[in-house]
Amino acid sequence: MRTMLLLTVIGLLTLGCQNPPTKAESEVVDTKPTTTIDGQKITKKDRTPQPGEEMKSSYNRDHTNKRGSALSILNFRISADAENYPIIEDGIWEFEFIHDGTGMSKEGEHDGEWIDFKDDHTYAKGKGKEQQSTGKYHYDFSTDKVLMIPDDNKSNPQEWKTIFGTDIVMIMVGTPEYGNNNFQMKLKRRKSLDEI
Repeated sequence: MRTMLLLTVIGLLTLGCQNPPTKAESEVVDTKPTTTIDGQKITKKDRTPQPGEEMKSSYNRDHTNKRGSALSILNFRISADAENYPIIEDGIWEFEFIHDGTGMSKEGEHDGEWIDFKDDHTYAKGKGKEQQSTGKYHYDFSTDKVLMIPDDNKSNPQEWKTIFGTDIVMIMVGTPEYGNNNFQMKLKRRKSLDEI
């Protein structure tokens, strides 16, 4: 909880220290040509923040076209490093809070939602006793990153930077690789589904 609070405070301080745009800057009309990336029309303004603006989000883009390359990367990483890491695989992780780039979830909003990283490089997600989705993953101990590919072909791959506050708390911070960079999650380790 302290880590999530600290990350939120640092983010707010960073935003608060930026200079707001002047009236002249905010009235400038962008006449730059548009470009298409991943089937979406964007302009130079979308890729480079203007003074006082935040960088445009990429979390709502469709990254399913990257599934093939993500799966190749995942399989290569598993073949190169098939180690098991109890730090992520021991027990089941219950979601406590999720920050989606617009705000923090309310306390208790994700009660009973969990993810189980198994030692065969598969994972399952669910709520209560019900399993809702599955996939494959690789945890890289040297970078503390988790690459996750859902079995559902319509779902985007995900990459997360993990931070362990204690042995029972994990923070997952999305990376820009597959567009989940706006998300941060706090999870708590449980011994089994019986504790959820």
